[in-house]
Amino acid sequence: MVASPESVEGAFDAFVASFVERSVLTEANADGLTDKVASAATEEAREVVMCEALRALLKPGMVVTLTSAKSEAFKVRAGTVLYVPPDKRTDARKVHMLSSEADGSEMCIAALCTLRPAQGETTANPRWREVSLFWATEANDLEAMAALVEAAADANAFFFSNTPLLRALMHRHEDAVELLLGAGADPTLASPDGCTPLIMLAEPVPGEPSDASGARLVARLLRAGAAPTLERRDDDNGCTALATAALRGNVQVAAALLEGGAASDAADAAGVTPLMLCFAGEAEIAEDSAERPRHVTPALVRLLLSAGARVDAVDAEGRDALWYCRSVGRTDLLRLLQEHDNDANDAFDAACGADGVPLDATAAERLFTMMCVQREAENRRLGRVEDEEEVARHVAASPHFMAALDGRGELREDHVAFSDAYFGGAA
Repeated sequence: MVASPESVEGAFDAFVASFVERSVLTEANADGLTDKVASAATEEAREVVMCEALRALLKPGMVVTLTSAKSEAFKVRAGTVLYVPPDKRTDARKVHMLSSEADGSEMCIAALCTLRPAQGETTANPRWREVSLFWATEANDLEAMAALVEAAADANAFFFSNTPLLRALMHRHEDAVELLLGAGADPTLASPDGCTPLIMLAEPVPGEPSDASGARLVARLLRAGAAPTLERRDDDNGCTALATAALRGNVQVAAALLEGGAASDAADAAGVTPLMLCFAGEAEIAEDSAERPRHVTPALVRLLLSAGARVDAVDAEGRDALWYCRSVGRTDLLRLLQEHDNDANDAFDAACGADGVPLDATAAERLFTMMCVQREAENRRLGRVEDEEEVARHVAASPHFMAALDGRGELREDHVAFSDAYFGGAA
């Protein structure tokens, strides 16, 4: 009995016939497939045979038509078959497709047994190569990547706000990065939110204690021409690649960036330097953790200090690296910072002026800001609630601030004791 064109078997027979017309399948092999379907004992068995056959026949770039009611929901009538990553191949009844409409780029997943050859003049969506290259890169499928590059896939096209190169760097797929650079991938091309390839590498791989592969990839990108982006900032957080590595505690990538010429003291718009961000990163993690992790390592701090990071640099609110260090309770690293700096109080002295010399208005304002920030940190530590006016009133009336205004000589000793009392004492 000849299967009705409207039946599932009929659609399958028509689909197989189209492969014969394209010379992809011989008539003998086509007859063998249709006979195997017809001889299956149950409807379920027939569906299994059809799905397995169609999965083997469908190749990226082929155009097929959805015949199920779901086609309206997906807004796809004719779709272009995409590359399917290995982890998505477990369901033999599904195929990934891209709309073939001129303005369409919407992905859908269709049931294989509801497909049939596309009719008329329908052409493949021109983006199928780029979308397939993205998924092949995600899967680190070098063979598929090479075939797609050979088929003229654009290695710099965006999908999900990422290029294939950014995706390969995210997962540290070193061979894939090499293939993409050889295919013309731009090592300076940032995502729409400002994430450059170097900034992508500054983000550590979750769960991986070491990032030697990230350091190797930094060197590879720099050789490929990424150096002009060393100081380019991520639009989302205003951080350079080095600042992001410091924020995330990625010491190996930080070392590679410094060796490549990254500026150790490049501050963001708020004046925050990579050295300060080491401790800011620990503060972010500690907020979500019952036990405060040792996010900042002595190796990372020493690396930045040896590269010329200044301990006495201050941010827009007058806070230096010592303040950031104390604010997260890392008193074990205070001495490391203090020993590197010939005089850890230089920034404070600059704000206060020489002994016996009253502060001018600018210096007084700067010192007032520094001490307000410290007061707020003390409030957080003690769980004490004060609004901005109360903080300002306490600082203005403090003997330490009044001594500074008068230029009194006991200021340094008093303030150090005052600061240590706020933050639990120095190691």
